Amino acid sequence: MVTGMEDVAVVGGGIAGLSAARTLSRAGLSVTVLDAGGWIGGRLRTLHIDGVAVDVGGSFFQDFYPHTLKLVSDMRLDDTMVNFPLKAGVMRSGRVRPAWPATSLVTGGLLPIASLARLAIGMAYSLIPAWRELDPDNLLAAIKYDDQTVEAWSTRVLGKEATDFFIAPLLRGVVHWDAETTSRAVAYTILKASLEHRAAYHLADGMSSLCDRIATGIKVQTGTRVVSIRRKNAHWEVEFESDGAIRILKAHQAVCAVPADQVCGLIPELNASERTFFENISYSSTAVAVVQTASDERCDRPSVFFNDREEPVIEGVTPSYSVGDPSGSRFVRISISTPAFRANQRLSDAELGDFIVSAACRVPYLNSWFKGARIVGLARWPQALPIFDVGYLKRILRWQEQPRQFASLAFAGDYLSGPYIEGAVRSGLSGASYLLDGTG
Repeated sequence: MVTGMEDVAVVGGGIAGLSAARTLSRAGLSVTVLDAGGWIGGRLRTLHIDGVAVDVGGSFFQDFYPHTLKLVSDMRLDDTMVNFPLKAGVMRSGRVRPAWPATSLVTGGLLPIASLARLAIGMAYSLIPAWRELDPDNLLAAIKYDDQTVEAWSTRVLGKEATDFFIAPLLRGVVHWDAETTSRAVAYTILKASLEHRAAYHLADGMSSLCDRIATGIKVQTGTRVVSIRRKNAHWEVEFESDGAIRILKAHQAVCAVPADQVCGLIPELNASERTFFENISYSSTAVAVVQTASDERCDRPSVFFNDREEPVIEGVTPSYSVGDPSGSRFVRISISTPAFRANQRLSDAELGDFIVSAACRVPYLNSWFKGARIVGLARWPQALPIFDVGYLKRILRWQEQPRQFASLAFAGDYLSGPYIEGAVRSGLSGASYLLDGTG
């Protein structure tokens, strides 16, 4: 069944695809967004539990996200912005010791004085010469540092203790990466942003409220599994399955805004260099269990991250800072490591939730936190975040510089710009500009 002809078909209804769709729609083009999920927003997903918004994907944005902040303002969600506490501790030898903000690291006992001194000197030695080049809004500015892993750099310059109990747990808990593969170029940029900018925010109605607001006025179809995106004559044909039937959406232009590891399977006409680029992008994985603690457990605990040698299953435990929680309870998110997810992804939701909470309860500190708690939500993220490994920024630059095979096809996703909400938004705006500037 052919559903008609649009100016643009956007495949993927995450924040990258929605940002592209909004820009194209505002330019006067007819746009349809197709997404396989049962919700709009992709990895910006909010569960509403007992009237409380709990984010189980991307949960905050920071004050160095210019495009995201403008989008929130344009959607008139400024008054729903709430400060998100950037407080974190790292579990070491059975105790949680403060790790962030940096002032708490100095007095919290996570690292001995000698390691703290080496950490401070090493940070200054590494970041001060690179400071002017690093741009949180443009990871490619750090491309000259895309030459070794975080572990290699950090162990050599900051010391093994600081690497194992400060750098690696924060990297693992925040972006689901490991120090053994991540490029130091990305770590440099993240460290500059963290030291220069301190404010973070979330939305009172959950991060998916931003996606819902963007989608208003745009044709969006969820629950549509796209099978292929093919060029036919002077237009694109997007074949998708919906309600058990195969349909085709025709469009003059297309935006592919799905995870990079799905691109080659959808677009058979890609040339060899394009296929090589997409096939060499990999993702971290995780699952997030939401537990509701007993009503008297409302202490203001920080997020807790873990060294993978001390705790291989649990990556992080983060309180959900809900606004106006009417239940008198605390919601807490527990995320697991990529190996743990992949080893247990065949479990049912109930089984996987039990596995996650059982693993967390083996940690004495967490056991007391979750006493009497119940699992109230679960989200699976087989493609949590693209892994910016060594050489990744150079591969992005080469891909950007090579001639595009199709002027009427754009790509959008955090794998093209940055592994966070701002990167996804920025890539969506860039994809739309590519189609609007006369070349598409």
